[in-house]
Amino acid sequence: MGDSWNTRCHGRAWSRVHIKLKGEDGESKRTVENGFASIFEGKTTYNLSCSKSIGKLEVIELDFFLTEVFLDKVDVFSPEGQTYTFPIYQWIKDTEIHRFREGTALIPELDSALGKSTRAAELEERKKIYCWTKYRKGLPHCMKAKDVNALPWEVQFSFQKTAEILEMNLKLEAECQDNWESFDAIKKILHPHQTPVTVPKWFEPYVIRRCQSLPKNFPVSEEMLFLDGAKGVERELQEGNIFLCDYKVLDGLKANVINDKQQYLVAPLVLLHKTPQNELKPIAIQLKQTAGEDNPIFYPNDSEYDWLLAKTFVRSAYFNEHELKHPPAAHSPAG
Repeated sequence: MGDSWNTRCHGRAWSRVHIKLKGEDGESKRTVENGFASIFEGKTTYNLSCSKSIGKLEVIELDFFLTEVFLDKVDVFSPEGQTYTFPIYQWIKDTEIHRFREGTALIPELDSALGKSTRAAELEERKKIYCWTKYRKGLPHCMKAKDVNALPWEVQFSFQKTAEILEMNLKLEAECQDNWESFDAIKKILHPHQTPVTVPKWFEPYVIRRCQSLPKNFPVSEEMLFLDGAKGVERELQEGNIFLCDYKVLDGLKANVINDKQQYLVAPLVLLHKTPQNELKPIAIQLKQTAGEDNPIFYPNDSEYDWLLAKTFVRSAYFNEHELKHPPAAHSPAG
């Protein structure tokens, strides 16, 4: 009696599906499901039988009787209770046989012979689909395609997005009779079609400590400090509401050379204030450890972009300190 395997397809289509399982010890027969199976916005389970054990499952082969099938993933349940997941997330628009590898991440050196051959075939297919070309000399390269409709379905805009772009183009044509008077006029056209984004946190200190007194190498001017709802720096120091974030570990480190250009690191000092609303806000930034005329201190009441640039340098220092203290672990075939 053969082993029974359950195969569950997740996707959007009405189609008859052909399935074949390939393992390290053998393969199943190419099973043709009788009738039409609905996997529209859901999942359908098929039962397959193998005359002998195929061992660890590595590759599945699929083809569909009807084209234009979007397949999310395929879960395969072995007789031993093992679950194998095959992430697909792509359109299948033909009746050809498509091969997919099991989703466990493996470096090429640890892959089986079957996995390596399937991986190589995937790469060759991707090279044919996604290749670069020049539209015009001097312009960045673009994907090689006659038009948008020739691109793979996975990278095409949805119908809704295409409609939004068309609507925006019509509005732009209607509004472009005269020169733009301001950026706000452009924003009125683009606002309905903005993609929601997460506002970056420009300042997120890694290690801070409470200050009992202001650092000698950070000669901030009390008159320049803006303390929200406070009665003065000394009072806030006594009550433990002033904090320091010091990146002195980066001081003196020589940065890399990229494209023959020397890069530079900053080792900033950042003064923070805990407001009565229990918010920790930066109130002064000095980008180098040694005070001097060539090392100004930036405050929130400086120009918008000066203050933003200072915070950006601090964010860069935070990233570099994190990488310095927690370098990525080396990968090894055994790891």
